[in-house]
Amino acid sequence: MQPFSFMANHYLLIDANNLMYSVQYGARKLTAGDTEVTSVFGVLGKIRDLMCRYPSATPIVLWDSSPSFRADIYPEYKANRKENKQVAAITAALRPQRPILKEVLTHLGVRQYTVHKYEADDLAAVSYTHLTLPTILL
Repeated sequence: MQPFSFMANHYLLIDANNLMYSVQYGARKLTAGDTEVTSVFGVLGKIRDLMCRYPSATPIVLWDSSPSFRADIYPEYKANRKENKQVAAITAALRPQRPILKEVLTHLGVRQYTVHKYEADDLAAVSYTHLTLPTILL
């Protein structure tokens, strides 16, 4: 049974940074020429799968802004990630893929939002409370 299949129209709020990390972690490295595209390929595949599962949905991709307001409040926010070599390597691998993914999503007509000083999960929480159609958070 597919959940929410009864909904005619709804939104899919997608935390892009979170999804990029999850598909990059432990994945086999994919390249196009000299450019790594592991996360680009993985995220596009996940969005395709979601659109097959929820064909009447409108995907909205949310991006983190860096630094977030949390770093202003607590300078140590996410500082431990720099110390973890595996996380630091994933972060470094994602950095050049982010603009590629944004460009591809733009060409595909996918709405994308970033708000200065806020993370995608903050945007999802605010969006969820203000959208008029049923919404699925991913």
